[in-house]
Amino acid sequence: MNNPTMSDTKALVCNEEKHGPPKGSPRKGEMMLWASLLALANLSLLNGKASTNLAFFLPDVEGGQWWRVFTFPFVHVSWYNLILDGSAFLLLYHGIEEEKRSKRLFYVLIPTVTSLLYPLLFSPLIERSGLCGLSGCAHGLMAITGLELIRRYPKGDFLHKTGLIYFLTVFVKSIIEATTGQVLFAGLHFGDVGLPIAESHLGGLLGGIVIFFFLNRKNGLIRNNY
Repeated sequence: MNNPTMSDTKALVCNEEKHGPPKGSPRKGEMMLWASLLALANLSLLNGKASTNLAFFLPDVEGGQWWRVFTFPFVHVSWYNLILDGSAFLLLYHGIEEEKRSKRLFYVLIPTVTSLLYPLLFSPLIERSGLCGLSGCAHGLMAITGLELIRRYPKGDFLHKTGLIYFLTVFVKSIIEATTGQVLFAGLHFGDVGLPIAESHLGGLLGGIVIFFFLNRKNGLIRNNY
């Protein structure tokens, strides 16, 4: 067995600096970015108030406050809401298997956009109550997580089945919520989560499905099955 020389070690370090950390390493920069955006958007919670000036309200956006379209997902109505949504989003994002940063960003961007567009089209509630929070985007990431498990593991494998059950559970849950207009288990929360808009969950989930299939269309959904 050959032992690595000093030059080999230097070459390895240079290669990591050039091409980034090894695959599978924590995405510290991206995680810190998302956490920082969440913290900045919710500083007003320190004074017991939500950052309503950053939430999405259609009349305000139509009146020229366009930044609300970009800031609404980071705003939360309470510390409980922030911890619940924020931790779920960060865990889901960290768990995405996709190695390309650009794809991961699209996995966040598209479900966030569709979590707003879908209720704008189908929910009259959004015009009265507005919209904020990451729960819609999180439903998109949940769909992507399930699809990644389905795609990665062969049929019959425990994780393939887990991904399929996970995906179908989130899908059916979102359909029921959008159909009834009621978020499941909303009454079980221990803190203030505002007035959830059920259609936002389905919108985010559909966005996650669409962007996953679009970005992986060349490789196919199912692989390594035989």
